[in-house]
Amino acid sequence: MQLKSTQIEQLTKVFETIVNLVDEVTLKVEPEGISIRAMDPAHVALVDFEMKKEAFDEYKLEEPVELTVDLKTVVNVLKRVEQELVIKLKEGENVLVILSEGAVKKRFNIPLIESAEESLKIPGIEFETVVELDSSLFKNAIADTSIIGDYATVKVEGDALFFSSKSDENVVEIRIDKENCISFKKNDAKSHFSLEYLKDMAKVADIKTLNKAKLSLGNDLPLRLEFEGDYTRLLFFLAPRVEAD
Repeated sequence: MQLKSTQIEQLTKVFETIVNLVDEVTLKVEPEGISIRAMDPAHVALVDFEMKKEAFDEYKLEEPVELTVDLKTVVNVLKRVEQELVIKLKEGENVLVILSEGAVKKRFNIPLIESAEESLKIPGIEFETVVELDSSLFKNAIADTSIIGDYATVKVEGDALFFSSKSDENVVEIRIDKENCISFKKNDAKSHFSLEYLKDMAKVADIKTLNKAKLSLGNDLPLRLEFEGDYTRLLFFLAPRVEAD
């Protein structure tokens, strides 16, 4: 197995977003590309990541492999890679090798760990409310809402998408009208979600190739939040806080 890429920043930022939810992940390397599916320890959020082989400058794979790693270590290593990234699997050893092929050549050996990951399925929920908007609008709405409280109410009402939060006598409401969205399939819907999780997920907006956010909502249903580019997809499911007012 050998993967090469000069798009180091994108992969690093994707992994940074995932590591906010879960430390250990199983990276599947298959003929079509790489993927990660994981649940946070509190079972509040699920993340599903796919990057097609076309996103890499070189993609050599003899057979599919599953690599369970400490993702925080991988992220720290990727931040030290310059110009070109090379990922290899050391033959006969449970070691992931990451090479930096810049002006200074670097080699990092990361031991694989035993997987304790459970088999996870994507929830088969059919949503009647789906709104797609620029990911920067989503990120800013979450940033504004988090100033006030710990939980956000996300709702579609009429021809607008709303984000709101409150604490004591403080209230914030963000309104994004239908005409400022990319697509708007509406049925009135409302749910409440942890802003701590939403802030981590909103960091995906910093990835230039993932510039659209698609929100799927229902009444007291999980939030389905998807960011997708030409060769990369990052999908989240976030459980609602049903007991909120």
